[in-house]
Amino acid sequence: MCFKYCWTRPYWRAGLLADIKAMHQQDVYGLGIISCNTIQTDKHFDRAAWVKLDFIEASLKTLSGRFAIKAVKIGAVKNRQMLFILLTAIQQYLPSAQIVWDPVFNPTAGGHFFELTKTELAGKNAVNWKAILSKCALVTPNAGEAATLCRLLGLTKASDLSKERSLDYLAPLLQQISLFTAILLKGGHLAQTTPDDWLFYYEPGTNQARQACLKTNAVARDVTSKKHGSGCVHSSIVTAQLAQGNTLQVAAYAAKAYMESFLNSSQGLLGVH
Repeated sequence: MCFKYCWTRPYWRAGLLADIKAMHQQDVYGLGIISCNTIQTDKHFDRAAWVKLDFIEASLKTLSGRFAIKAVKIGAVKNRQMLFILLTAIQQYLPSAQIVWDPVFNPTAGGHFFELTKTELAGKNAVNWKAILSKCALVTPNAGEAATLCRLLGLTKASDLSKERSLDYLAPLLQQISLFTAILLKGGHLAQTTPDDWLFYYEPGTNQARQACLKTNAVARDVTSKKHGSGCVHSSIVTAQLAQGNTLQVAAYAAKAYMESFLNSSQGLLGVH
């Protein structure tokens, strides 16, 4: 059974509604707590209204007392402080649950979710960010989000877009971050011929740094259609797989395979499960 903090949108192709739909496809029950409501379409983001933290925590306490929750996904949050409070609450009420964080810094339809100050982006709060990552089993960034994580941890300064999309640039940095949590880099924004995903982790028992390239049918980038909410769907599949007791490697590969089908399910921005 999975549980996640996500946001709700006025249609079911992204956000919490898409999460529940994706998890159902993996034969798990999905529960949800809303972190914010948004006014938007698949092409335009207007604004978000954030839910109060005490309400979110009360919801978590109530659901954790009723259901055997094995994995948790965190989606949109307002800032670092909110993220840390939610992670701490999850560990209090669900100490054995694995936590997946999908770092939604900016919605694909435009606008901003996560409040990041110049101090944050200069790596001045790296110690706090390391504490946050250490509470997660897995983080699932795209290339741009991965580059932002590197800046938050003080590993890099502001870089140009060509570097942010380079696997050669990101891989050694993400391997460093995997000391704190496993990283599943989504390949859709990488400057590669095929959008391969990459898993960076430390192998249990050996404490050896590992990385794995995730391929299925190696669909060419120009053949694969973009989909609104694809990040939501991807991280939900991973979370559902972890809830079923699968390893990170199995969960990551299952998500990659599912996404190839989802991204090619229609010609428009709205995918079909």
